[in-house]
Amino acid sequence: MVAFLPNYRIQTRFADMMNIRFTTPKDIPAIKELFRSTILSVNLKDYTPEQVGCWAARGEDVSVWEERINEQYFILAEENNTILGFAALKLSGYLNSMFVHRVYQGKGVASLLLKKIEEYARMKDISEITADVSITAQPFFSKKGYVILEQQTVCIGISMTNYKMSKVLS
Repeated sequence: MVAFLPNYRIQTRFADMMNIRFTTPKDIPAIKELFRSTILSVNLKDYTPEQVGCWAARGEDVSVWEERINEQYFILAEENNTILGFAALKLSGYLNSMFVHRVYQGKGVASLLLKKIEEYARMKDISEITADVSITAQPFFSKKGYVILEQQTVCIGISMTNYKMSKVLS
């Protein structure tokens, strides 16, 4: 495991408490489903059905999730044993993934996950976080102090536009 993570709870805009913890292999089926369903619903407003279909299919490989769990700072937010969202940071400072279930968007889940990612990065003397951010997520990251370095076209079996973004940590 990358580091010790104390059990962290925060009062959110919804009634119950949210828990932040490390992701474990038993979470993979729920993580895969959250990844797939978020892309197919939320990201459909900014990408074509073909693009979201190809993107969502990239989350099916269990070994990719196992590698992230074993090698990255990979945390999730949950409430009453339901995974609300997750985020993974490479030790290089690259935010490898961050997704929040469509039902829980706008309720502070992403903000809390990003806060914990940035706290961990500072603790590890990571001075800058970079990410490849979807068109959909770009406004959120901009509000959190991330700047667009460039718009880019990536090929994941189909061409898609996203943004290379970064934030220098103080």
